[in-house]
Amino acid sequence: MTSAAPFLPPRKFPTTGFVKIDPVEKIEEESLPFYDAEKYYPARIGEVFASRYQVVSKLGYGMSSTAWLCRDLRDHGYNTLKICIRDQRPDQEIAVSDHLDKASDHFGKGLVRLVLEQFNIPGPSGTHTCLIYQPLGMNFTELQQFCSDSKLPDDLLQRSVQLTLISLAFLHENDVVHTDISTNNILQGVQDSEVFRQIEEDEVSRPIARKITDGREIYFSRPLPLSGGLPVLSDFGEARIGKSKHRGDIMPGIYRAPEVILDMEWDEKVDIWSMGVMASSNSPYCP
Repeated sequence: MTSAAPFLPPRKFPTTGFVKIDPVEKIEEESLPFYDAEKYYPARIGEVFASRYQVVSKLGYGMSSTAWLCRDLRDHGYNTLKICIRDQRPDQEIAVSDHLDKASDHFGKGLVRLVLEQFNIPGPSGTHTCLIYQPLGMNFTELQQFCSDSKLPDDLLQRSVQLTLISLAFLHENDVVHTDISTNNILQGVQDSEVFRQIEEDEVSRPIARKITDGREIYFSRPLPLSGGLPVLSDFGEARIGKSKHRGDIMPGIYRAPEVILDMEWDEKVDIWSMGVMASSNSPYCP
């Protein structure tokens, strides 16, 4: 019998050698409308969560969470840790992930990002829900900034649309409507974890700039490199489960299906509409 890999000791990260941002300058999540510092957990690089996941870099932020790259001290791999704002439960994301995780095998199952683990942590001002995911590369909105005229090349666009339609087929066969298909929610897969190891090493050798204020550190997010993995559909916080038709306002404006605009009942076809908009020659996002 093969013995389990030894549990890694937490790594020490530099406490000096980084650029300190002026406390009056608003950066990262501080720049969001209605930002409230007390709602965000003051995570620190080097901090260990659930006695297992050590934060090695900040990946991003949003209205409802921050995202961090973690080293799994037990399994020696990498994960993305999403820390939700105070007292916000991502119940729908968790419910949809649990539902799809129980689904039978399908090629599209490997093209969606599901919650791998969840746990709660106490913060200075309340409880925060944490979600663990597989780590991925940049989203397609970010990827477009590296492309000529900010538009994906035809071959990459065609391949990405085909594979995302396969992931949608998996969802729809299991009675799930995503409702939020956009370039923000399609991410590059990463074939080699060396990408994440290099991010960790960069944080040790060249610590990211940060702002230290009111007892918390607000880090700049470290950009992800380009990667050539398969596109992965993410973010099921607005998804719906069920065979019956649904009703209600969904989808960002440019991707909104006619039946949603007209306040009619809708089903999984709204996802296909969004894909069509995203791939259309008339879309500002694609060639």
